[in-house]
Amino acid sequence: NNNNNNNNSKYNYQTCPNTNENYNINKVLNYLDEHKANIQDRILQSSSSRNTNDAEPSKEFLYDDFREALEWMAKEGVEKQSDNGDKFLFYMGPNNCNKDGWHIGLANVAAFLAQSMTMSIHDDACDELNWEIIDAPPGVDLGNADESRGVYPVSNACGMLGYDYQESPEFTCGDSPEDAQFACP
Repeated sequence: NNNNNNNNSKYNYQTCPNTNENYNINKVLNYLDEHKANIQDRILQSSSSRNTNDAEPSKEFLYDDFREALEWMAKEGVEKQSDNGDKFLFYMGPNNCNKDGWHIGLANVAAFLAQSMTMSIHDDACDELNWEIIDAPPGVDLGNADESRGVYPVSNACGMLGYDYQESPEFTCGDSPEDAQFACP
């Protein structure tokens, strides 16, 4: 039977008009709260060295801060750079009539935490990691650095792998004198 009718599907993602818009948000946040200890003890862990598997509680990333930010991004969000008032919101799943859309929101949180672990939590870093190594210029003494690896240039703050943050509208600084100190050369 090649029937395209999804009425017998386990998941019905059609929006349900009588569903509270915060239903999924509250379900996801309640689930996370019930698992707070595991999240703090198993996910929000950093390592003091890349060469060991020694993990310790993150000093920068704490469950209560994560939860507060997640709730704010899911409910309030941040405005897009447009005149129509659209906002970027953290997606917590579809408000469907089966009331199981929150599972998709929970999967989205898991994906976010996985990406955050690789980019920030593992190293307790709040800024973008400077990982693009370039060869040291000829004749430059790297001191105790491993000369075979090169250097991490400070210019990476303006973009890595040839990406130019100055030319990208989402990364540009304002035109005020206070913002000028953060501009790339």
